[in-house]
Amino acid sequence: MNLMLVYFLLFILFILLILLSLYILISFLFIYYDIKNKVFFAPSEKRIIEEFFKIYPFEKDKIFFDLGSGDGRVVFFG
Repeated sequence: MNLMLVYFLLFILFILLILLSLYILISFLFIYYDIKNKVFFAPSEKRIIEEFFKIYPFEKDKIFFDLGSGDGRVVFFG
């Protein structure tokens, strides 16, 4: 193969690598933006939390896990 052709193919490969890197970076930025700004949050109402603890009362030697991702009102109420 001609040396000029090899350099040209390496240049094209380099450009494609840069474009792929930019595409991946921009994709992750859009995903991060969507997750950061568009996640739905619905806090638990106080009456629902009270009803929950009436049905399932705390016991001294038991462990309670709150798997929510809100403001911690279930844990603070308990």
